[in-house]
Amino acid sequence: MLPGSEILLAVSKALDQKPDYFFRPFEVQLDGIKFRKVSKLSEKYRHSIEEVAFDYVERYSEIEKILELETSR
Repeated sequence: MLPGSEILLAVSKALDQKPDYFFRPFEVQLDGIKFRKVSKLSEKYRHSIEEVAFDYVERYSEIEKILELETSR
């Protein structure tokens, strides 16, 4: 689905993201995230933590590309 500019601006405002966030290619993949066995976190909260971590890693990776830094992956 390709939303119009009004919808895109409304979604970006609601999610507190810049509109260009939705046009970035997704290249980062996080595997093997583990939580403690006896963790009392809900599945929804775990998913939220994973998404925040993914966002930080993705942004860091983008900064490395802009600065043309080598990464060890």
